[in-house]
Amino acid sequence: MFESTGNIKNWHPVPFWTGFSVGVMLTVGLFLLGK
Repeated sequence: MFESTGNIKNWHPVPFWTGFSVGVMLTVGLFLLGK
């Protein structure tokens, strides 16, 4: 799936959106835990 990091820029950023959604969930979770 991830043969080369250079290839990721050429197709739709699915890994970016996956990492983005995970990052948002972690940020919200840490914010709620910190509160």
